[in-house]
Amino acid sequence: MTETNLQAGLVQTETDGAICYVTLCAPDRLNAVDANMAVALRDVCGSVLSDDDITVVVFRGAGRGFCAGGDLRYISQFAGRTDEALDNILLPLHEFLEELNASDKIIVFSVHGAVAGAGLSLVSMGDFCIAEEGTTFVPAYAAIGLTPDGGGTVGLSRTVGARHALRYLLAEDKFDCTDALRTGLVTKIATKGTLEETTKQFAERLASFPQVVLAGTKHLLRSAGNTEISQQLEHEHAQLGVSMNGELFQARLIKIINSSGVN
Repeated sequence: MTETNLQAGLVQTETDGAICYVTLCAPDRLNAVDANMAVALRDVCGSVLSDDDITVVVFRGAGRGFCAGGDLRYISQFAGRTDEALDNILLPLHEFLEELNASDKIIVFSVHGAVAGAGLSLVSMGDFCIAEEGTTFVPAYAAIGLTPDGGGTVGLSRTVGARHALRYLLAEDKFDCTDALRTGLVTKIATKGTLEETTKQFAERLASFPQVVLAGTKHLLRSAGNTEISQQLEHEHAQLGVSMNGELFQARLIKIINSSGVN
């Protein structure tokens, strides 16, 4: 079987207007990430993230859970040469994560069941996370003698702060949606059985906004922590000027002018 065939179907996409749903499809192993899954994520999502017609990307997992983390069964095949297994997984995964991080699209993770190891790292790299009631987050790394991967140190420190990130990675065997909501890792909790509809409504709200507003707001927030205030205010000024020329604001402005009788 060729490498292409091995990767076929592992990551599937479905487009609904400006929203693209990306589904991890290896339910027999809880969507664990092996080399083929990593390559599929890089290749499939490369085209999604470069599509100008897509403004919101939703990641989800098929089957009983979102993602069980790295595929240890795959790594076990490389006894005595685990560095090779690591490169096979992480090199394409890093390409995917770098592109995901640089994207001006809004990234939403819609999760259920188990979110473990690299699955937790992936979720932390998004802009939003909708979690179904009962979802369990399992850091997993320290318990099996490993340090974090999959962008977890970047995503968790950015999303929940360094102290909560350290707690999750070293002091917790697992944590639930309530804790994740409190620290900001989770944006919204969907009641059991409503994850798909809750995610759809959330994504549609985001997709209803102009792309310049979504991308501009995301860019401004990402740059705020590393920019002098004078420069950040200039960035806000410039971005506001761009968005004011957009159709949505111009229509709103005309409506206000017409209602107030201003000539």
